[in-house]
Amino acid sequence: MTNWLGRLTARERILLGSAVVIAAICLVFMIVVPKLKQARSDAEARLTTAIDADERSIIGADGAAYEAGRLVPAALPISQQRQVMIDAAANRGLAVSRLQSPDDSSILFQFEHVSSPALFGWLEDLERLLGQEPVRATVEASESGGVRASVEFHVGATS
Repeated sequence: MTNWLGRLTARERILLGSAVVIAAICLVFMIVVPKLKQARSDAEARLTTAIDADERSIIGADGAAYEAGRLVPAALPISQQRQVMIDAAANRGLAVSRLQSPDDSSILFQFEHVSSPALFGWLEDLERLLGQEPVRATVEASESGGVRASVEFHVGATS
């Protein structure tokens, strides 16, 4: 084999090397790329399943009504809406310092020393799941580097 390779001219060696490189590239595209595409689609399917499972864990397995991936707030009793809000805070790692219900239609959450990304993520979760937006909110920087927040919602009706 080395004798045969030694008899080739420089031009033939370059042509043979190019053919080997092209064959290797074709092999990669035929073997590796389809497996990568399959792995990506599997990962996307697992992510979608995990997101769906997370939303169900926030909402509960009570068969609440959905509309375009969102809970229909009118379908949930007020006590259950409150529980969804509390569970969503717990899923974001937010410790509720004080929870007040001045009347039957409002709920006030107070947080001490929480991270602002987690707080705003919780607010986005409530908007996405229940269509709830805060009626009143106060956010102040705390000494420990986090924030102190007070957020009030009207439950039973979307804002």
